[in-house]
Amino acid sequence: MDVTIDTSEVRALASDMRAVEPRLNRHVLAVVEKGAVNVKEDLRAKMAASGSFGHLARGITYDMRRESGAIIAEIGPVKVKKGLKKAPRRGANIAYFGTSTKGGGGVEDPQGALDREAPRFEQALVDLAAEVVFGP
Repeated sequence: MDVTIDTSEVRALASDMRAVEPRLNRHVLAVVEKGAVNVKEDLRAKMAASGSFGHLARGITYDMRRESGAIIAEIGPVKVKKGLKKAPRRGANIAYFGTSTKGGGGVEDPQGALDREAPRFEQALVDLAAEVVFGP
């Protein structure tokens, strides 16, 4: 008994998706950047509300880069570099994680901001893919 499966529609869809990928990729950068801005603002708000570490809030930034075809957003406090006059003050690691002698710093772990943004980020990617594939 021979079993035959018609895969022509699947092959056609795969071909269509290969054509869509470059169009989709162009717009993914904006979605990742919007997510990075949202996480940065969330982190800043938590730091500002912390009281004793509030002065560190402005030092929370983000950087975007491409690496091996992936779009990467790195979000968090800027590290102090010697010789920079306007560098943020030290202490963000203490604000988040505390010290070995004094315990936790009292500012929510940055993972919380990422967890809150994840559903919005995922939905934005789904909406983008649907728009590119099916039109506005």
